[in-house]
Amino acid sequence: MRDWNPVYRQLTDRNRGFINPGEQERLRRYHVAVLGLGLGAQIVELMVRTGFNRITVADGGLIEETNLNRQPWTLPDTGREKTRVLHDRVRTINPHIRLAHHDRMLKHADIAGLLDEVHIVINAVGIEELPLTVEIHRQARARGIPVIEPINAGWCGGLFVFSPNGPSFEELIELRDDDDLEALAANPAQLLPYWSNLVHQHMPEHLREPMVEYLYQVGQDGYCALPQLGAGVYITAGVVVTTLVRIALERPVKLAPEFIFLDPIEAAEPLSDEI
Repeated sequence: MRDWNPVYRQLTDRNRGFINPGEQERLRRYHVAVLGLGLGAQIVELMVRTGFNRITVADGGLIEETNLNRQPWTLPDTGREKTRVLHDRVRTINPHIRLAHHDRMLKHADIAGLLDEVHIVINAVGIEELPLTVEIHRQARARGIPVIEPINAGWCGGLFVFSPNGPSFEELIELRDDDDLEALAANPAQLLPYWSNLVHQHMPEHLREPMVEYLYQVGQDGYCALPQLGAGVYITAGVVVTTLVRIALERPVKLAPEFIFLDPIEAAEPLSDEI
């Protein structure tokens, strides 16, 4: 394309055969908001390497050493703001990237501004942030914007795609109209039934026990660091970006309540014990 700079042309050169130049141009112009830069940071980096060029990110957190097993940071990054480190990092991949960043802890009042001129939202704020997730889905749905809800679990990864015209996130987790979201935010024990609905309905059997145990600890302690593996985060990022490309190019994808899921544990299980 005539207006591609030399860096972008070389960055996306090996995409050919899978993404033609016209499709690549659509990805370059497609505007994606990524909310939450744990798993979201890995997704953003892969998006940039794939040729997405308009991205808005939001996270008020600082990089911790415990992030290093699964997020694209290095030890010298610890203590710095995730948004600023990610901004610098992706510019070493594509210095012309249009990356807007919101570097405060995300609140309900911030969401509307982050969705301006956005084609799609990737919500990666974390399962303990249920009230915020509900508000993100509500505001996106009101604007006719689809939402990708990624879930990394152990060695596995998957996502739901919520169309503004299909079943809502609230319907999927069976949230009632009279549920008090502020009370849910103040008492994590009340989150357990909602996330358990997702776990029991959509997770493979080998993940159900550790996931339910985690949710139980959230309910007991108020907060519990979710066990996460780097392999699962990388797999989830790959599934998310593959699905995102299909949506941006107007190709069909499974929509919620269907679950898009990749389980390498199941794929690796032998048919017998013989090697």
